[in-house]
Amino acid sequence: MSVSWINHRNMMVPPYFFLQNRLLCHRNFLVSLMNICSFFIFIILFFVPQQVFAQSKPLVVALANMPKTLDPFQAVDANGMRITQQLLFEALVQLDNQLQVTPALAERWETPSPTTYLFTLRENLKTPSGQSITAEDVQYSFEYVMNPENRSPFQFLATKIKSIEVLDSRTVEFSVIEPQASFLLDLFIPIVKRPSPEEENVSTWEGAGPYRLEQKSASEIVLASNPLYYGSSAKIDRIIFKGIQDDNTRFLKMKKGDIDLAVNTIPLDKLRQFHKNPLKKMYQVIEETGLSFQYLGLNVEHPILRNLQVRQALAHALNKKELIQFFKKNHASTARSLLTPNNSFYYAVEKVYAFDLKKAEHRAHILIGLATSVENIDEVIKIIKNSKDTAIAKKNLLSKKWKIKKSSKLIHLVEKKKNLTSYSLSESQVSSILDLRLQKLTAFGINEIETEIKKLSELIVYYNKILNSKKELNRLITEELSKIKDKYAQPRRTKIIDAVLNYNIEETIKKESVVINITNQGYIKRSPLTSLKAQKRGGKGKTGMTTRDEDFVVQIFTANTLTPVLFFSTQGLVYKIKAHKIPGGSSMPLIPKDKCETLTMDFDTLAAEKSGLGTAGVVVINKDQDIIKCMARIARFYKHESCGQCTPCREGSGWMWRMLERMAKGEASKDEIEMLSDVTKQIEGH
Repeated sequence: MSVSWINHRNMMVPPYFFLQNRLLCHRNFLVSLMNICSFFIFIILFFVPQQVFAQSKPLVVALANMPKTLDPFQAVDANGMRITQQLLFEALVQLDNQLQVTPALAERWETPSPTTYLFTLRENLKTPSGQSITAEDVQYSFEYVMNPENRSPFQFLATKIKSIEVLDSRTVEFSVIEPQASFLLDLFIPIVKRPSPEEENVSTWEGAGPYRLEQKSASEIVLASNPLYYGSSAKIDRIIFKGIQDDNTRFLKMKKGDIDLAVNTIPLDKLRQFHKNPLKKMYQVIEETGLSFQYLGLNVEHPILRNLQVRQALAHALNKKELIQFFKKNHASTARSLLTPNNSFYYAVEKVYAFDLKKAEHRAHILIGLATSVENIDEVIKIIKNSKDTAIAKKNLLSKKWKIKKSSKLIHLVEKKKNLTSYSLSESQVSSILDLRLQKLTAFGINEIETEIKKLSELIVYYNKILNSKKELNRLITEELSKIKDKYAQPRRTKIIDAVLNYNIEETIKKESVVINITNQGYIKRSPLTSLKAQKRGGKGKTGMTTRDEDFVVQIFTANTLTPVLFFSTQGLVYKIKAHKIPGGSSMPLIPKDKCETLTMDFDTLAAEKSGLGTAGVVVINKDQDIIKCMARIARFYKHESCGQCTPCREGSGWMWRMLERMAKGEASKDEIEMLSDVTKQIEGH
């Protein structure tokens, strides 16, 4: 079970940033019925201090996915919640490293009754603009998320909270509908400064977090420290979050040193490269136990899977050891519970029985000492009475070998030693004897002790049987789960069926604005509108489309991905296609329909028409050709042709071309061949 942080070797990160990420970043387990496979992996790549971190240098953090929103009341994705709930805003309470609820904006809380919670805010809570956070802001934040018109994912609180009352500027009272042991865990709602009615929108909300939002774009978020933060001042003035979806691009940027911190975003097959130079000198890998798990869910209403023996067979057929070794690169472990071991509510059956076994063995050991003392009661009492103090009495009792007869049988039951005639007491046994009053010690009967030891010996055998037999352990887990099912199970609210339903691909297409360019030579390309920016006076805009020599854009228009685009031919016909079907990335010329009907879809034919490579070119070679040289030529073409709008072309084409050229000449290193092999397994339609 491991979590890895990889750090750049000349930076320092504020402690709370490490703590909060450690709590929120885990996603790796496999569970299959009785046999649960848990995968913990939390990887952070980070440049760590050999010298004190320079305040002026920002911390650059790589994200696999940019937050979907920075609205603190709508963000539910991992990165969005980290930035909004931990850096820009804070809640009344927070979780510490042991997942215990601790104060955040609230200095303390009380529960005068099972349905009443009183929270007292810290003094001098300030937003970056200098406004005070008060109890009214707490009331506003909770009432906002509970209002169904605002469609917040935290609206469920309305079914738990009866009322919220402001008692004074620093005190707020929550009344819940019924007693709830977990109510504090529902209070991780970011607190915002209540805006005026005319300013009520996401962009004007402010919190009392350690950072403020300085800049936001589709691929980058910049945070600056909040100088009025109530806690310790941030050791890093600015944090830059960069969205880099492509694994290979992210890795290449780290090789260049452009990234300071990567939280759980490095593919496991590349992690080994950070344990050897040059990356080992640049980065430090920090590993910690993860929090989440993966499991295999089965539809128990399926006619085949309804059979318990089939499900058990599937569970036993899963080779969890190999899954951990090859799929998780040994950064995982087999689970024994639906919660990870570092969770305060973790419950593992074998740990329970191991504890019970140890407890039974200890009690049996003490009873053997008492039985020995009862057999030698007169001499034991004499030693105790003649000793000046407890320490001397203890020393004298420990130094003597005691004659035993009846106790020998009891020792055999527990310690499996036969035909003993003498016995030496241990420190724990002597301590137990001395802790008893002489009156109670003399009242002990050997038969009474024997009865208890027999029961304990049976328990010890039983506990060992459970811990040494996987079959017995699984039987007990099944029994416990069946009891939970009998007590808490409810009828299924949804039904899983085997059927092909009417499926519309457009339901999966995100509706967003795009720009469509057509050039004089008939090339067409679609780009996201966010890839462009307005050019102001004296400023510099972005190139919307790179054209070939002597070609130029003749038409440009905007639409959204679901808008129909009409194409009128010179023969008076019109063709319709949705905007999302127009190729993005490299530009490609339009081919007349009459040519498409007779064209052979191979490399030479498409190349002659100067089309096809932008989306679906087909390369045909015979076995005599050097495939490495062929791929190098195609990579060189893409390096020249790339429009720079998509990450793989922009960042990877030149790198791949140079690497393939070295391979064709026999000059590539073994690491480069392995790296290229890794890349081929990660290409997703690029």
